[in-house]
Amino acid sequence: MSLLSTEFIIVALYLLVMVGIGVFYSSRASDRTGFLVADRSIGAILGGGAIAVTYTTASSVLALTGFAVLVGISYAILASIGTVLAFLIAMFWLGPRLREVDAETLPEYFDIRFGDASKKMSALIIGIIYTVYLVAQLTGGAFIATFLLDVSHGQAVILIAAAMIVYTFLGGMYSITVTSFIQYCMVMVSIIIVAALSLSEVGGSVAAWGSFVSTVNSGSEIYWTNAGGGLLFGMSFGLIIFLETTARPDVLFRYFALRDVVTARKTAAVGMLAAGIFYFVMAIPAAGFIGMELEMVDDNPDTAFLVLTETIVGSEILVGLIFASVLAAAMSSADAMLVNASSAWVHDIGGDYLPEEHQTDRRMTLYLRIVTVLIGIVAVAFAFEPPGLILEIVIVAFALFAGAFVTPLMMSIIFDKSSDYAAAGAMLLGMLAAGISHPSTPLLAVPEDPIAGGVGVVVAIVAFLVISTLD
Repeated sequence: MSLLSTEFIIVALYLLVMVGIGVFYSSRASDRTGFLVADRSIGAILGGGAIAVTYTTASSVLALTGFAVLVGISYAILASIGTVLAFLIAMFWLGPRLREVDAETLPEYFDIRFGDASKKMSALIIGIIYTVYLVAQLTGGAFIATFLLDVSHGQAVILIAAAMIVYTFLGGMYSITVTSFIQYCMVMVSIIIVAALSLSEVGGSVAAWGSFVSTVNSGSEIYWTNAGGGLLFGMSFGLIIFLETTARPDVLFRYFALRDVVTARKTAAVGMLAAGIFYFVMAIPAAGFIGMELEMVDDNPDTAFLVLTETIVGSEILVGLIFASVLAAAMSSADAMLVNASSAWVHDIGGDYLPEEHQTDRRMTLYLRIVTVLIGIVAVAFAFEPPGLILEIVIVAFALFAGAFVTPLMMSIIFDKSSDYAAAGAMLLGMLAAGISHPSTPLLAVPEDPIAGGVGVVVAIVAFLVISTLD
């Protein structure tokens, strides 16, 4: 790789711009409220784009294209339906309820609605899972960098993580909101270009979609344990997209940074539109890949989008820009995960144990920044060993979050006051049920990967009702 190559220069400029945004907002994020919720100053357009980009990650761009190539268009449609339904819930109920409560983090919201036990439990779950989930995002970004820049996987992980940690460390919620909005715009422009060119290559939209639909194979293997491409998998995949969209902390915490309740409703509407467009358009590159009869690198479906881009985009500069946008997609969720994890450890758990003199705004902001760096380093260490399919990690995280948080969130809307221990117990038992029932564990493997999230939600509902009765 030459340091003067077009691709390297484009990626380097992009990373420098992201760091520059962090420097610009560093003074505004100098206290805890600025770092965690951007002084509650985010508007609907900026907030909606930032929330939508949470679903346009590297795992979405890479994995969903390969996923659709392998198992068919129905899953892209079901993912889109699940996302829209979840945003409708956020628009009418969940988003406004989160914003009307004077909280800065999701665990703090649970503390206000239920009590300290649910706060501690949710903080532990968020802190642990996001450190693992962050590995998938770094891996997705590194996968792009190795493909584009001819660097090793380890070098790519360090390059991406360093830029992301720096701008998150400096600007907190301010910088990750602005960078996320920019990243959404980059991703959408890129996939629209690839979609348009791929349709053109295979003879127009009708021919492309026809070739796509004709290749659907309901019995195809999806390259992870016990997963097939049948109707049950498709329905369960749509369900887990719906559940995780409802319950993901790195999405929900953005509502706390909005100006008011009305802005929360508008933000959910913008996010629904933006995410829905993304999922619809992402089905088209898969149609082009199949229609052109392209081959994946090393039979890895995560390479489908990259191979297609290199094949149909003639301009080296444009290829570099498109690949940089996928790097942007990886960073768009990873930075939010960093802030979520650091706030869980410092603000929600550490805040109860630190001496009073250490709990000033400036001290807490310093600790948030230090822990942000430490979590990033831990994630980098694990990301050095690339896992299997990116979507496999993502579905596991989706299932765990759905099992842990869907039930307490819905109960917080339905009931004015509920049992603290019931909420905490539902979080723990729901998450454990999702983990135990996932095919990657040898204990109670259900037939399809995504069903585990639904199992977790059912167990959490039962646990909440039983413990509420006993408490």
